[in-house]
Amino acid sequence: MRHVSRTSRRPATATAAARQRRWPRIATGWNGGRLSGTGRAQAERLGDRRRSDGIDAVYFVAQENYPAEFLDNSYPVRLLRYELNRDSGGAGRWRGGAGVIREFELLAPSAMLSNRIDANLYPPWGINGGRMGGTGRCIVNPGRPDQREIAPIADGTLLRRGDVFRMETGGGGGWGHPFDREPDRVRSDVLGGFVSVERAREEYGVVLKGSQCELDREATDALRSSSRPVHALFHRHQYVDSLARVESGAIPSKEHGGAS
Repeated sequence: MRHVSRTSRRPATATAAARQRRWPRIATGWNGGRLSGTGRAQAERLGDRRRSDGIDAVYFVAQENYPAEFLDNSYPVRLLRYELNRDSGGAGRWRGGAGVIREFELLAPSAMLSNRIDANLYPPWGINGGRMGGTGRCIVNPGRPDQREIAPIADGTLLRRGDVFRMETGGGGGWGHPFDREPDRVRSDVLGGFVSVERAREEYGVVLKGSQCELDREATDALRSSSRPVHALFHRHQYVDSLARVESGAIPSKEHGGAS
């Protein structure tokens, strides 16, 4: 068949999970003497465009970003954590939109959990030198001896009172080579919680120092001039020049050197 795309004018991709339930649905739970249920959608993120970053922590069509108090007052849960998922947006001249981390504690005696996260096996593509978006995961009782990770698409997970459920959503793909992003913009991403200091150095070639993440311009210029990765039009785990479908289902690719 013909190539799906060979142009750098396309926006980077986002996960298809926006169409599915991302926030757990509590099928059973006791709240004030009555059974309760909730079907909440977790925040999404979009791939970036040629002239701007992807949109961070947004919801799909007709799904609103309800405040924590709404969830706490309406259902037998307590929201413990709601923040950006650092380093989830694909690196690029224009960064992919970041996902979120949302964590809640169950207050009811028990609950049955259904969760949906897509694009884990096939993360969103990066475009024109940009890198793929990060993936998500679901964890029960993070940081505790009984911590366990559950499948990204699962039904029938039983939670008990006091259990904590964490959902981390991935990010959109990046557009353009990460080394072409202005160092000051990368520093702002770090200060804003979108990118870590380590990822700023590894993927953007930007060196930050100290507690205030001061920009070391000399070290940044030296790093970018000596270690700029070779890239191609698309990125998902590796760079490839084109996307094509064949009868066997394989996707032929041309590997490039540099970071993947």
